[in-house]
Amino acid sequence: MWWPKGLGVKQICVNLGIKLIPSARVCAAIEIAQKILDGSSTTRVLLNWSRANRYAGSKDRAAIRDLVFNAIRFKRSSLWPFIKAGFEVGGRHLILGVLYKNYSELEIFFDEKKYSAGKITSDEKAVLENFWSILDQAPLPVRLDFPDFLYPELKRSLGSCLEDTLHSLNTRASVFLRVNNLRCDADEAILSLSKDSILVKKIDGVGGCLELKQGANRIKSSQAYCSGLVEIQDISSQSVIKYIEVLETKSVLDFCAGGGGKVLAIASEMRSTGQYFVYDKKIRRMKDIDARATRAGVKIERFYPNDREKKRNPPKFDLVLADVPCSGTGSWRRNPENKWWLTKSKLLNLIAEQKKIIFNASKYVSDGGIYVYVTCSVLQSENDIQVNWFLSHNNNFKLQRRKFFSPRAGGDGFYVAVMKKQKS
Repeated sequence: MWWPKGLGVKQICVNLGIKLIPSARVCAAIEIAQKILDGSSTTRVLLNWSRANRYAGSKDRAAIRDLVFNAIRFKRSSLWPFIKAGFEVGGRHLILGVLYKNYSELEIFFDEKKYSAGKITSDEKAVLENFWSILDQAPLPVRLDFPDFLYPELKRSLGSCLEDTLHSLNTRASVFLRVNNLRCDADEAILSLSKDSILVKKIDGVGGCLELKQGANRIKSSQAYCSGLVEIQDISSQSVIKYIEVLETKSVLDFCAGGGGKVLAIASEMRSTGQYFVYDKKIRRMKDIDARATRAGVKIERFYPNDREKKRNPPKFDLVLADVPCSGTGSWRRNPENKWWLTKSKLLNLIAEQKKIIFNASKYVSDGGIYVYVTCSVLQSENDIQVNWFLSHNNNFKLQRRKFFSPRAGGDGFYVAVMKKQKS
């Protein structure tokens, strides 16, 4: 929960060093939520609020951020009873609905004092008294908080696991760290992290994966992180790299590199015995790669496929990884805003873009080389259907194996297909 229970407000503030009372936090969250509902970026609004309210403590900002992200995560279900009662969509009722799901008494949050939200009205109380019965009658996309247009595709893709998967995607994401094999082993990383009061535990079955238990706000300033012993990386993303089995690879091209997390994980698995190249159509996405590579002790080179010579005579790599732009439906637990950004037309555009990328990137796979297609999507239209389409148009590639990493296991939802190019 975002606010400790069982103590008086003043004592809570004294104990935790908090500068804002609960109702002031809620008032701030309402203001932020309204701007988000009006179309502003969540990240930008939160940043602007923090800059304009520097008196708020770090715990206040974290609590407000958590409340806002829960409001985004549960937007449809939190607003639905108010909408059915004739209220207009707004930040107040969004936050009121989210709080009602967790608290039976809300007066402390709406006390009409200075810097606080107005008291709950009789009409609002009437909605809250019937909140769950109204919500029980809502369509499934409302109750599970996702866009209507995705229902048929999610049902086709997830089948009997649909509700369990959506429930898992509506939980808060855990933080996972990846041990950098080039710098240390897991025990050394754990010891170093403990010196900065960061507690983690090993994950069985995923070597080098650590789940954060305490000290999230200290990770990026810790000695373990700054010296490249660990990187922040989701457990499913780490599992994808292990599933590929990269140990015999000599040259790697990460064709949609983004921040470089996967190529760094590959280098860690290979003990940096190969050559590593990265490319991303959106160059700005790679702005952190050089710093991350230096910290990790990996040499990474930029690849420019549009060079005239490369177009005439494409270079070949033992492993080409295409972690393509996708709907991000597998990462809703850490990026809940993405599910409201997505539309039917945007999904269709993404699927068309994926087809281009999966074809273009395949040109750089050497004979006998490995080609890997990855998404952080739970949708069949971006996963099996895309791979099957590619294989039907490219007889020189054969599917070796593929796997869906379900978010029900605790990480993001990821899909990976490993293909091999036949020798000429």
